[in-house]
Parts: sequence; structure tokens; C-alpha cells
Amino acid sequence: MKYVTISGETPEKPMSDSENQSMTRCTRRIFNQYLPLGLVLILTACTPDRAERVPQLAADGLEQQADVLQTYQRMAKADILVLGEIHDNPDHHRLQAKVLTEMLRRGRRPAIVWEMIPRGMQALLDSYVGDADSFGSFMAWNERGWPDWQIYQPIAEVALAAKLPMRGGDLDPATIRLVSSKGFDTAFGMDRARRLGLNRSPSLDIQASMLQEQADAHCGLMPAASLAPMVDVQRARDAALAEAALFALTAPGVDSVIVITGAIHARKDRGVPAVLAHIAPSVDVFALGLREGEGAAGTKGDLPANLFDAVWSSPPGPQIDHCAELRKRLDAKSR
Repeated sequence: MKYVTISGETPEKPMSDSENQSMTRCTRRIFNQYLPLGLVLILTACTPDRAERVPQLAADGLEQQADVLQTYQRMAKADILVLGEIHDNPDHHRLQAKVLTEMLRRGRRPAIVWEMIPRGMQALLDSYVGDADSFGSFMAWNERGWPDWQIYQPIAEVALAAKLPMRGGDLDPATIRLVSSKGFDTAFGMDRARRLGLNRSPSLDIQASMLQEQADAHCGLMPAASLAPMVDVQRARDAALAEAALFALTAPGVDSVIVITGAIHARKDRGVPAVLAHIAPSVDVFALGLREGEGAAGTKGDLPANLFDAVWSSPPGPQIDHCAELRKRLDAKSR
């Protein structure tokens, strides 16, 4: 197997009730991101799903469903699994822990890459010797703006019990600021930015969709000039997660990697899998999208199923009007 060498649109008609609910789920995740760097750097992208529907798979009893068994078989052959979650949905983290458990049962030994931990905290992460209950406080999880550690804890319980290596996958805050203000070459260096494909401009369609996602994710409240830097940061974080996954794949005793990240980073057309396809085409990558849905007939998730290798759905998570919260914060900031 070959590995690369790495240095260290507005709706034309009113939205339906289901689409409005989709956008509510979408915007609530604005406040689930680790980016306490000012509102201009908030990175959550969502669009109402008008595309295909997929059967709902409950968080419990997955092993009884034939299509899930086939998905496990496919995942067990992959070098890198990208498990795309909705951050504040506890079922999604139980599903991620279930995937990890299943991979261990099938004889795999993956490393874990966390979007929620920036690279600058790697030394702290490496020094941890406690249990999963204390892991969140040790890594200042809640203080850094992520949903409560307890909903992520099932993943760490499995990983720590199996003594799996773990790696921070996100950019550090200073690097995010540099990307936003100075661009990729300054933040990464020209050679590294080129290797990661950041010098390749997205297609016009992709760029337009990413700009619209950022506008939607911020409830249409952000100035248009701030959207392009947000897209650049999104692309940089995709690249950083892909790079971290390749680093983790070289760890002693590791034969695969599981990336714990948001669903937007897991999409195959322009997320982490797309970066990996560019910088390490021989690496086998599998992208699992975790969505929210209601009823066995379909889902009302945020992203079309064809953006992933497989999609599993869970009941909706907490419903909070984060647009109202965002307006309040912007009003306070303008005073």
C-alpha cells in the first residue's frame, strides 16, 4: 500500500414544514463547533434535503439488519472510516461506538482521529492515562464549545479499553485565523498547501453550494463578504482531518483509522474523503453519514444519501432555535 509523504442556492418557493425542521436541526449545530474565534469563523453547513430518502435504522438492534451487516463487512476492509455525525445527537455517538466495537470484534485495530481535538493538544492527549469518564474534563471538552462530553463518552470508553491510539485532527485556532485572514499558503506553507490540494479551486458549482451552506448555516445573518473566508476554513479543516488520518494510519500496531467528525466533513464530493482521494488515492476510504429521521418510511436528514457510502438514521436530537440565539449574540456584539 502506498501513502503520501506529509509534513508535520436560495429556495425558489417557501420551504415545507419538514424542510424548516431540517434547517432548525442545521442551525443548532452552529453552536456545537469548536471555533470560539468570533462568529465569522463558525463552520456548520446545512441544506434542506430534497433528495432521496433512506430507511431509518434505529440506534439499537443494528446487528439484526442485513444491510447493516453488509456495511460492517465493507467497513472492515477499509483503511480509513469517516463517521459523519450531527454533533449534539447522542444516538450518533452510540452508533460510532458501535462501529468501533464491531471493527475490534472483526480483528481490526484502528486509531481514532477526533475533529473535536486540535493538533496543538496532541501532547496533552498522548499523556492521558485515566478513564473515559474523566477524559472530557482533562481535554477541556465542554469548555471548548463542544456538546456535553457524556454523549461522546461511549466512543472513548471503547477506545481506551482497547488502548487504541488517538489523534487530534482539527486545526489550531491560530491556524484557522490565518486561513481566514491570510489564505492557505500563509497558514500551511506553499508546499504543504499544494500537497493537500488547497491550491486547486473548487468547481463553480461546489464553491456556490459551499457559500450557500455557510449563509444558511448562519441564518442569513452574516455579511456576504465573510462567507468566502468561511469556505476556505472549511476546506482547510477537511484537509487537516485527512492529513491527520494518514498520520494516524502509520502508528505502530494500527491497521486502520476511524475519523469522528461532523457529517459535512464526511461527504465524499468535497469533504475528507475527497481530500484523501486526491492526496492518497491508494488508500481505501469509507464514508458513513449519520442523519436524523422520523418513521420507517424515510428521513428528514440534512444531506442527501448519495454523498456517502452508507447512511444510517436516528431519531431527531434536541430542537433549539439557534437562529434566535445567533441574532441575540450579533445584536450584543454590535452595541
